[in-house]
Amino acid sequence: MSRRSRRRAAFRTGLYLSHVPAVPKLDLRVEAVMDDQSTTRSLLGQFTYYEGQVPHGYTNKGQIFGDWMGREAKGGQAWATWHLSGNEWIQASYRNQKAARDFIAGGTTLNDVSAQVVKRFGKDLELKGNFTYEDYLAPIYLSGKRSVTNTSFQLTWYPTRKISF
Repeated sequence: MSRRSRRRAAFRTGLYLSHVPAVPKLDLRVEAVMDDQSTTRSLLGQFTYYEGQVPHGYTNKGQIFGDWMGREAKGGQAWATWHLSGNEWIQASYRNQKAARDFIAGGTTLNDVSAQVVKRFGKDLELKGNFTYEDYLAPIYLSGKRSVTNTSFQLTWYPTRKISF
């Protein structure tokens, strides 16, 4: 790949280990993305995910379809999951995302950490708990660093008796 090609290339790379060696109940997934190319053509979000006739390109009301990273950004995320059984697990994750200053005035930074637990009680009852802490900096929207915390619990009943009509 030529030097010019490297400057113009976006990349998405990752690694998934379904069973971490010597720790078979642990799986690990890591992903890194960069679509803020170091070329003058990438200024103001007019390079990746951009089309001249329809400047919003492949979007729906400004949201890009199918990509958490977005335009003119770089970042990564990682998940580690400990499998208690086939349908029970504990998962921890981390995500970082930075949008370029030339695309969004002042740029943006997002970091979030989350944990999820899924536990089954017998064959018909499941409890799912989720905790997320997120901090972000978006000077164009709000001054200063902000944070959000979210906790949720879900109880699901899977009835075993089926009734046919």
